[in-house]
Amino acid sequence: MTEPRVLTTSILSATFDFTTDYYKLGVPAPAAALTIDAGYTPGATYRAYIYTYVVKLGTTDAEEGQNSAIASITDYGSGDVTLSGFTEPPASRSIGKIRIYRTAASTSGVAEFLFVGEFDTAGVDFSTYTFTDDVADSALGEAFTCEDWAPPPATLAGLIAPDGGSLAGFVGNRVYISEPFLPHAWPYSYPVDSTIVGLGYIGNTIVVLTDEFIYLMSGTADAMSTTKLNGRFTSVDSVPGVSVPPCFTTTGRFRQPKNVSVQRSATLSPGISVTSVRLPSPTLPESNVNVRTRTMFAPVLLAGDQ
Repeated sequence: MTEPRVLTTSILSATFDFTTDYYKLGVPAPAAALTIDAGYTPGATYRAYIYTYVVKLGTTDAEEGQNSAIASITDYGSGDVTLSGFTEPPASRSIGKIRIYRTAASTSGVAEFLFVGEFDTAGVDFSTYTFTDDVADSALGEAFTCEDWAPPPATLAGLIAPDGGSLAGFVGNRVYISEPFLPHAWPYSYPVDSTIVGLGYIGNTIVVLTDEFIYLMSGTADAMSTTKLNGRFTSVDSVPGVSVPPCFTTTGRFRQPKNVSVQRSATLSPGISVTSVRLPSPTLPESNVNVRTRTMFAPVLLAGDQ
Protein backbone atom coordinates (compact mmCIF):
# COMPACT_ATOMS: atom_id res chain seq x y z
CA MET A 1 0.00 0.00 0.00
CA THR A 2 1.46 3.32 -1.03
CA GLU A 3 -1.07 6.10 -0.45
CA PRO A 4 -3.62 7.45 2.04
CA ARG A 5 -6.81 5.39 1.92
CA VAL A 6 -10.39 5.65 3.18
CA LEU A 7 -12.36 2.82 4.69
CA THR A 8 -16.12 3.15 4.36
CA THR A 9 -19.08 0.93 5.11
CA SER A 10 -20.44 1.58 1.61
CA ILE A 11 -17.84 -0.72 0.03
CA LEU A 12 -17.21 -3.35 2.71
CA SER A 13 -17.06 -7.00 1.72
CA ALA A 14 -19.15 -9.58 3.54
CA THR A 15 -15.88 -10.53 5.23
CA PHE A 16 -13.79 -7.39 5.68
CA ASP A 17 -10.68 -7.32 3.49
CA PHE A 18 -8.24 -4.52 4.24
CA THR A 19 -6.54 -4.98 0.85
CA THR A 20 -9.68 -4.25 -1.19
CA ASP A 21 -12.32 -2.51 0.96
CA TYR A 22 -11.10 1.06 0.53
CA TYR A 23 -10.75 3.92 -1.91
CA LYS A 24 -7.83 6.30 -2.30
CA LEU A 25 -8.19 9.54 -0.37
CA GLY A 26 -8.73 12.65 -2.50
CA VAL A 27 -10.41 13.49 -5.79
CA PRO A 28 -8.07 14.21 -8.73
CA ALA A 29 -8.77 16.71 -11.48
CA PRO A 30 -9.91 15.28 -14.82
CA ALA A 31 -6.97 14.84 -17.16
CA ALA A 32 -8.29 16.81 -20.15
CA ALA A 33 -10.53 19.72 -21.05
CA LEU A 34 -13.92 19.21 -22.67
CA THR A 35 -14.57 19.47 -26.38
CA ILE A 36 -17.20 22.06 -27.34
CA ASP A 37 -18.95 20.84 -30.47
CA ALA A 38 -20.44 23.03 -33.18
CA GLY A 39 -24.21 23.51 -33.43
CA TYR A 40 -24.94 26.66 -31.45
CA THR A 41 -25.76 29.93 -33.18
CA PRO A 42 -22.63 32.09 -33.45
CA GLY A 43 -22.37 35.46 -31.78
CA ALA A 44 -19.84 37.47 -29.79
CA THR A 45 -20.16 36.05 -26.24
CA TYR A 46 -17.33 34.32 -24.40
CA ARG A 47 -18.31 31.08 -22.70
CA ALA A 48 -16.08 28.61 -20.84
CA TYR A 49 -16.63 25.16 -19.32
CA ILE A 50 -15.01 22.96 -16.68
CA TYR A 51 -16.02 19.68 -15.10
CA THR A 52 -15.20 17.79 -11.91
CA TYR A 53 -15.33 14.31 -10.39
CA VAL A 54 -17.50 13.52 -7.36
CA VAL A 55 -17.06 10.60 -4.95
CA LYS A 56 -20.26 8.68 -4.27
CA LEU A 57 -20.67 6.58 -1.13
CA GLY A 58 -23.76 4.51 -1.77
CA THR A 59 -26.29 7.09 -2.92
CA THR A 60 -24.56 10.01 -1.20
CA ASP A 61 -22.48 12.59 -3.08
CA ALA A 62 -19.59 12.83 -0.63
CA GLU A 63 -16.55 14.65 -2.04
CA GLU A 64 -15.87 16.91 -5.03
CA GLY A 65 -12.41 17.60 -6.41
CA GLN A 66 -10.48 20.03 -8.55
CA ASN A 67 -11.68 21.08 -11.98
CA SER A 68 -10.47 20.08 -15.41
CA ALA A 69 -8.64 22.48 -17.69
CA ILE A 70 -10.88 25.18 -19.17
CA ALA A 71 -12.55 24.76 -22.57
CA SER A 72 -13.87 27.96 -24.09
CA ILE A 73 -15.47 29.59 -27.11
CA THR A 74 -15.57 33.29 -27.99
CA ASP A 75 -18.34 33.23 -30.58
CA TYR A 76 -21.39 32.02 -28.66
CA GLY A 77 -24.69 33.62 -29.64
CA SER A 78 -27.59 31.39 -28.67
CA GLY A 79 -28.83 27.82 -28.66
CA ASP A 80 -27.78 24.58 -27.02
CA VAL A 81 -24.10 23.66 -26.61
CA THR A 82 -23.00 20.03 -26.93
CA LEU A 83 -20.03 18.91 -24.83
CA SER A 84 -17.91 15.80 -25.33
CA GLY A 85 -14.44 14.53 -24.46
CA PHE A 86 -15.16 13.66 -20.83
CA THR A 87 -12.28 11.68 -19.29
CA GLU A 88 -13.23 8.45 -17.55
CA PRO A 89 -12.43 8.71 -13.81
CA PRO A 90 -9.90 6.36 -12.18
CA ALA A 91 -11.49 3.23 -10.73
CA SER A 92 -9.60 3.43 -7.41
CA ARG A 93 -11.30 6.64 -6.19
CA SER A 94 -14.97 5.61 -5.77
CA ILE A 95 -15.95 8.37 -8.22
CA GLY A 96 -19.56 8.02 -9.29
CA LYS A 97 -20.60 11.38 -10.72
CA ILE A 98 -19.41 14.20 -12.99
CA ARG A 99 -20.47 17.83 -12.59
CA ILE A 100 -20.32 20.52 -15.29
CA TYR A 101 -19.88 24.27 -14.74
CA ARG A 102 -19.82 27.21 -17.12
CA THR A 103 -19.10 30.92 -16.95
CA ALA A 104 -21.75 33.56 -16.62
CA ALA A 105 -21.28 37.26 -16.01
CA SER A 106 -22.19 38.32 -12.48
CA THR A 107 -23.77 41.63 -11.54
CA SER A 108 -20.26 42.93 -10.79
CA GLY A 109 -19.13 42.04 -14.30
CA VAL A 110 -16.77 39.29 -13.08
CA ALA A 111 -17.20 35.91 -14.74
CA GLU A 112 -17.46 32.87 -12.47
CA PHE A 113 -18.16 29.19 -13.04
CA LEU A 114 -21.72 28.21 -12.13
CA PHE A 115 -23.31 24.77 -11.95
CA VAL A 116 -24.91 23.53 -15.18
CA GLY A 117 -25.68 19.87 -14.57
CA GLU A 118 -24.34 16.46 -13.63
CA PHE A 119 -24.56 12.79 -14.55
CA ASP A 120 -23.71 9.44 -12.96
CA THR A 121 -20.70 7.68 -14.43
CA ALA A 122 -22.01 4.13 -14.05
CA GLY A 123 -22.54 2.52 -17.44
CA VAL A 124 -21.29 5.54 -19.42
CA ASP A 125 -19.30 4.95 -22.61
CA PHE A 126 -16.87 7.85 -22.36
CA SER A 127 -15.67 7.40 -25.92
CA THR A 128 -19.07 8.51 -27.27
CA TYR A 129 -20.88 10.28 -24.43
CA THR A 130 -22.13 13.84 -24.96
CA PHE A 131 -23.83 16.31 -22.64
CA THR A 132 -26.17 19.01 -23.92
CA ASP A 133 -26.17 22.36 -22.14
CA ASP A 134 -29.57 23.94 -22.62
CA VAL A 135 -29.59 25.87 -19.32
CA ALA A 136 -30.37 29.59 -19.39
CA ASP A 137 -28.08 31.93 -17.47
CA SER A 138 -30.88 32.67 -15.02
CA ALA A 139 -31.25 28.96 -14.19
CA LEU A 140 -27.59 28.25 -13.42
CA GLY A 141 -26.78 26.91 -9.97
CA GLU A 142 -24.15 27.49 -7.31
CA ALA A 143 -20.64 28.79 -7.95
CA PHE A 144 -17.71 26.37 -8.16
CA THR A 145 -15.50 26.54 -5.05
CA CYS A 146 -13.18 23.52 -5.24
CA GLU A 147 -10.41 24.79 -7.53
CA ASP A 148 -7.64 24.28 -4.92
CA TRP A 149 -8.89 20.99 -3.46
CA ALA A 150 -6.04 18.74 -4.55
CA PRO A 151 -5.67 15.18 -3.21
CA PRO A 152 -2.97 14.59 -0.61
CA PRO A 153 0.47 13.56 -1.92
CA ALA A 154 0.65 9.83 -2.63
CA THR A 155 3.66 9.54 -0.28
CA LEU A 156 2.02 11.43 2.61
CA ALA A 157 3.27 10.13 5.97
CA GLY A 158 2.61 10.76 9.67
CA LEU A 159 -1.13 11.39 9.39
CA ILE A 160 -2.61 13.16 12.45
CA ALA A 161 -5.89 14.89 13.28
CA PRO A 162 -5.22 17.94 15.48
CA ASP A 163 -8.07 19.93 16.97
CA GLY A 164 -9.79 22.21 14.47
CA GLY A 165 -11.04 19.61 11.99
CA SER A 166 -8.07 19.39 9.60
CA LEU A 167 -5.81 16.44 8.94
CA ALA A 168 -2.05 16.91 8.64
CA GLY A 169 0.82 14.84 7.27
CA PHE A 170 4.26 15.35 5.82
CA VAL A 171 6.52 14.61 2.87
CA GLY A 172 10.21 15.49 3.11
CA ASN A 173 10.49 18.89 4.77
CA ARG A 174 6.91 20.03 4.14
CA VAL A 175 3.76 19.71 6.27
CA TYR A 176 0.50 19.28 4.33
CA ILE A 177 -2.86 20.28 5.84
CA SER A 178 -6.40 19.59 4.66
CA GLU A 179 -9.39 21.89 4.61
CA PRO A 180 -11.19 21.69 7.98
CA PHE A 181 -13.66 18.79 8.01
CA LEU A 182 -12.88 18.02 4.34
CA PRO A 183 -10.24 15.27 4.52
CA HIS A 184 -10.15 14.82 0.74
CA ALA A 185 -9.07 18.43 0.06
CA TRP A 186 -5.41 19.35 0.70
CA PRO A 187 -4.74 22.91 -0.54
CA TYR A 188 -2.22 23.99 2.11
CA SER A 189 1.42 23.15 2.78
CA TYR A 190 4.18 24.70 4.87
CA PRO A 191 7.95 24.01 4.69
CA VAL A 192 10.51 23.73 7.48
CA ASP A 193 14.30 23.78 7.21
CA SER A 194 14.98 20.14 8.07
CA THR A 195 13.75 16.67 7.09
CA ILE A 196 10.60 15.78 9.01
CA VAL A 197 10.53 12.42 10.82
CA GLY A 198 7.25 12.69 12.76
CA LEU A 199 4.25 14.83 13.74
CA GLY A 200 2.25 15.29 16.91
CA TYR A 201 -0.14 17.91 18.22
CA ILE A 202 -1.12 19.83 21.33
CA GLY A 203 -4.69 21.05 20.82
CA ASN A 204 -4.63 22.69 17.39
CA THR A 205 -0.85 23.24 17.44
CA ILE A 206 1.11 20.84 15.25
CA VAL A 207 4.43 19.62 16.68
CA VAL A 208 6.90 19.00 13.83
CA LEU A 209 9.81 16.73 14.73
CA THR A 210 12.75 16.76 12.32
CA ASP A 211 16.24 15.30 12.18
CA GLU A 212 17.62 18.59 13.53
CA PHE A 213 14.99 20.85 15.09
CA ILE A 214 11.52 20.92 16.61
CA TYR A 215 8.92 23.29 15.16
CA LEU A 216 5.46 24.37 16.28
CA MET A 217 2.80 25.28 13.71
CA SER A 218 -0.28 27.15 14.88
CA GLY A 219 -3.15 29.10 13.39
CA THR A 220 -5.86 28.24 10.91
CA ALA A 221 -5.26 25.76 8.09
CA ASP A 222 -4.92 28.54 5.51
CA ALA A 223 -2.65 30.74 7.63
CA MET A 224 -0.27 28.73 9.79
CA SER A 225 2.67 30.37 11.54
CA THR A 226 5.83 28.37 12.26
CA THR A 227 8.07 28.70 15.33
CA LYS A 228 11.42 26.92 15.65
CA LEU A 229 12.20 25.90 19.24
CA ASN A 230 15.62 26.67 20.68
CA GLY A 231 18.09 23.80 20.51
CA ARG A 232 19.51 21.62 17.78
CA PHE A 233 19.13 17.86 17.81
CA THR A 234 20.76 15.33 15.53
CA SER A 235 17.70 13.08 15.72
CA VAL A 236 14.35 12.89 17.44
CA ASP A 237 15.64 10.15 19.77
CA SER A 238 18.27 12.50 21.18
CA VAL A 239 15.80 15.11 22.49
CA PRO A 240 16.02 14.86 26.31
CA GLY A 241 12.79 13.43 27.71
CA VAL A 242 10.87 13.76 24.44
CA SER A 243 8.94 10.87 22.92
CA VAL A 244 6.98 10.73 19.67
CA PRO A 245 4.08 8.47 18.80
CA PRO A 246 4.50 5.78 16.17
CA CYS A 247 3.95 7.22 12.72
CA PHE A 248 4.49 6.34 9.10
CA THR A 249 7.90 7.39 7.89
CA THR A 250 8.76 8.40 4.34
CA THR A 251 9.34 4.71 3.58
CA GLY A 252 5.73 4.00 4.56
CA ARG A 253 6.60 2.04 7.71
CA PHE A 254 6.02 2.85 11.35
CA ARG A 255 8.80 4.56 13.26
CA GLN A 256 8.79 4.25 17.03
CA PRO A 257 11.81 6.00 18.56
CA LYS A 258 13.55 4.62 21.62
CA ASN A 259 12.41 5.58 25.12
CA VAL A 260 8.77 6.09 24.09
CA SER A 261 6.58 6.47 27.14
CA VAL A 262 3.42 4.69 26.03
CA GLN A 263 0.23 5.50 27.92
CA ARG A 264 -2.30 3.61 25.86
CA SER A 265 -2.65 2.21 22.37
CA ALA A 266 -5.33 0.74 20.16
CA THR A 267 -4.98 -1.50 17.12
CA LEU A 268 -6.97 -0.36 14.08
CA SER A 269 -6.01 -3.27 11.85
CA PRO A 270 -3.07 -5.66 11.58
CA GLY A 271 0.12 -3.66 11.80
CA ILE A 272 -1.62 -0.28 12.22
CA SER A 273 -1.95 1.17 15.71
CA VAL A 274 -2.64 4.51 17.35
CA THR A 275 -0.69 5.40 20.46
CA SER A 276 -0.83 8.23 22.97
CA VAL A 277 2.43 9.38 24.58
CA ARG A 278 3.62 12.22 26.78
CA LEU A 279 6.08 14.86 25.67
CA PRO A 280 7.79 16.46 28.68
CA SER A 281 10.00 19.24 27.39
CA PRO A 282 12.20 21.92 28.92
CA THR A 283 10.58 24.42 26.56
CA LEU A 284 6.93 23.34 26.72
CA PRO A 285 4.79 22.34 29.69
CA GLU A 286 4.17 18.63 29.93
CA SER A 287 1.34 17.90 27.51
CA ASN A 288 -0.49 14.99 25.99
CA VAL A 289 0.35 14.61 22.33
CA ASN A 290 -2.12 12.33 20.65
CA VAL A 291 -2.36 10.59 17.32
CA ARG A 292 -5.97 9.86 16.60
CA THR A 293 -8.45 9.58 13.76
CA ARG A 294 -11.48 11.89 13.53
CA THR A 295 -14.52 10.68 11.60
CA MET A 296 -15.46 12.90 8.67
CA PHE A 297 -17.37 11.13 5.90
CA ALA A 298 -15.61 7.89 6.88
CA PRO A 299 -12.64 6.76 8.97
CA VAL A 300 -9.38 7.76 7.34
CA LEU A 301 -6.21 5.69 7.64
CA LEU A 302 -2.76 6.30 6.27
CA ALA A 303 -1.44 3.27 4.46
CA GLY A 304 2.14 2.60 3.50
CA ASP A 305 4.33 -0.26 2.34
CA GLN A 306 4.14 -3.07 4.85
